[in-house]
Amino acid sequence: MALQERLLALIGSLEPNPCVVAEEEVNTLTGREPRCPRTWVLDPLDGTSQFLDPAGTEYCSTVAVLHGNMPVACLIYCPQLSRDGSEVVIAVNGPGQPPIVNNSPAEPMPRSGAATLDSVSATRARRDPPRSFEPKLAEAGTMTKLRATSLSLDMARTCIDLSGPTGLHSFRWFHRANQRAWDSIAGIVLAHAAGLAAVDLRGASLAPLPDGFLEDPEPVFPHTVLASGDEIRGVLELLRGA
Repeated sequence: MALQERLLALIGSLEPNPCVVAEEEVNTLTGREPRCPRTWVLDPLDGTSQFLDPAGTEYCSTVAVLHGNMPVACLIYCPQLSRDGSEVVIAVNGPGQPPIVNNSPAEPMPRSGAATLDSVSATRARRDPPRSFEPKLAEAGTMTKLRATSLSLDMARTCIDLSGPTGLHSFRWFHRANQRAWDSIAGIVLAHAAGLAAVDLRGASLAPLPDGFLEDPEPVFPHTVLASGDEIRGVLELLRGA
């Protein structure tokens, strides 16, 4: 809550009466007329269990910006993610801008036959039963991350190569059902900037957002899928059980 208040104060210093959707029960969009030309979406702490673990590093704060309904910029701030325990800052600074990591161009993901891409992030809630594609991935020798730490970081690790500064391996693709907007939108911005598809289970783009989507008290994407353009069709077929 303290961190969210600090973020709100910083945004308020940039523009008066900002349009904001934040995880801890802040939504200034509902009933607002005229509609907001710019909206800020905040997740003050993504990866709470890692934050509470003295050895945990996979947590972050995220800020995403939308122009109208289109996500166009993001900041993913990771206080302890680097190899030496210092910060890693991932950003996209606006429409058409490339991803950057610690103020330098992000390393692109090696896509063809890379040994680092034998893992996927397809997390699910602990109460949810195994899905039909999980044994198929295991049979193919693909490691599947089933438990979430930080969804925003998993999305980042699907879009850009963070192994250099962090030592963390990359993911070939990402899927999460019922993912909340503040866990998702920064990753969607990063995916578009890195040239990946960000779609639902039908293959429809997640951006621009539908009118009124963020006015819901807890806006949720039924399915969030990130993958490279040459793999997205196969990924969707696998997830749909085809």
